Amino acid sequence: MNNNQKLEALIAYLRENGREFWLNVRYISADIEIPLFIPKGRIAVRISDDEVWYHKLRSLVHPVIIRDADTAEFVIEKVENTIKAKTLKKGRRPRTFTPNQRKRHNKIARFRKSLEAESKVVVVVSF
Repeated sequence: MNNNQKLEALIAYLRENGREFWLNVRYISADIEIPLFIPKGRIAVRISDDEVWYHKLRSLVHPVIIRDADTAEFVIEKVENTIKAKTLKKGRRPRTFTPNQRKRHNKIARFRKSLEAESKVVVVVSF
């Protein structure tokens, strides 16, 4: 199974479970292409290793890389574990942000506004 088939299997899994995802997203500021972006959890999925891509995005998203040695099931599990880990709520508490936290929050907000997706897929699951 090649890496594109693994990505297609991941997309099918996300559709099946009703997760929102964006395809072929461009990050305009850094001129970077993200093949698959999951807004919930800010997860970026890419096929094969690319250090430049990784280092430009690691502070803004949670990168998941599909490698040749990975199986489709492993890729799905890796993405699902990342979603669970990054979207876990730790209880609501009133808090104030430090200046560094505020800067990081603003940087992430600017990042999200500068994304241009070729297509945004929102799956509606009815019971």
